[in-house]
Amino acid sequence: MNGCIVTSGPDFFKKLGLPMKDSGRVYGEKSKHPREKIYCPDIKSKDDIPSEVYRFFDESFNFLSNFVGKKNVVYASIHMDEDTPHMHFYFLPIVNSIQRKTFETDENGKRIIKKNTNKDGIVKQNPVLKRNEKGDIIYTTEYGKFLNTDEFWKQKGGKLSFAKIQDEYNEFIKSKGFDLDRGHVGTHREHQSKLEYTIKNLQAQVEKLSKDVELYEEINSIQLETNKEIINLNTEEVLSPTKDFFNKYKNEDVEKIKQYAKEINKDNASYKSKIKSKDAKINQLEYEVRELKNMDLYTKNYEQMTALESKDKQIKELTETIKSKDKEIASLKGIIERIIKKTFYVIQYLVGKTKDKITDLFNWDSKNDFRAFESQLDRMLNKYENKKILQKTKAKNK
Repeated sequence: MNGCIVTSGPDFFKKLGLPMKDSGRVYGEKSKHPREKIYCPDIKSKDDIPSEVYRFFDESFNFLSNFVGKKNVVYASIHMDEDTPHMHFYFLPIVNSIQRKTFETDENGKRIIKKNTNKDGIVKQNPVLKRNEKGDIIYTTEYGKFLNTDEFWKQKGGKLSFAKIQDEYNEFIKSKGFDLDRGHVGTHREHQSKLEYTIKNLQAQVEKLSKDVELYEEINSIQLETNKEIINLNTEEVLSPTKDFFNKYKNEDVEKIKQYAKEINKDNASYKSKIKSKDAKINQLEYEVRELKNMDLYTKNYEQMTALESKDKQIKELTETIKSKDKEIASLKGIIERIIKKTFYVIQYLVGKTKDKITDLFNWDSKNDFRAFESQLDRMLNKYENKKILQKTKAKNK
């Protein structure tokens, strides 16, 4: 059940002829009328309430009933026994259609379930959402009568629905002859001076600049770290052995494979840098989104709400980009693993091992097996280097 309150200030009801009296109290220091007297209705009987006050609430009720649907109104009541006359209005948010997410199904029509492990190591089973070519979730429309708050306000304008109903109500009530000021759209109900407004804006700008500096420092640090990683890759051997000591293979081919593997590692490091930078930008965007959401109402307007939607869209796009880069990195890792595996098989064949024996030896889940292979490569490389030295010595003697 949803609800709202219809009211206005004491001056408005006084203009409608409602008798007011001094309540003996004053407004607090933080109110928009500090230390001013508080006036409340001076009602001794129903005859003291002008017909215009009733008409104001009747017209307001008509507007809200048409807005939510007359059949959906649950309760409405006018209160005249407090500082300001007001009407409570409650209703059920009924819609005639809703948007539902769709899910991938197998050949039997059952939902495809995917297991995911969260950061705490807990495995959860979630249905796979159906998406279009752009990666957007595909929705289906269902018609009927649904009690759904989210869908109700989405159909009324989404994030702008509350501002929209205020605008429409103000136009409606004015058309009925009531002089009710809409006020400044997006302003806070507590008045602040121009100087206070300016100071608050400047403080927000300073905080944003500080966050921008932090972002650039973080991205710069990531880039420096990546550059060091790439420099180190230039000085490390990715694949140790060459094939010059085998008559059937050319040294140039192995050198090409080694260089190719180095380039893959460099690309891998570069992609990691880009992902870290995008993560930093996402953190900055999420901060800006939080700031926009937490800003006082007086600074919110339609342009800022549009900007908020744009930031949400940017975050989604960056998230999709990161997913794409993750796939690229996984693909590159697969290429490196295949190269190493093929190198292992070639070398084992050349040293005389049978296919069955090679299959038994190959087990990358074991660190010891990997180290044994690395030691084998080192021995072959040393043998090759010694052979080169011997050949140079013989040539020199001749």
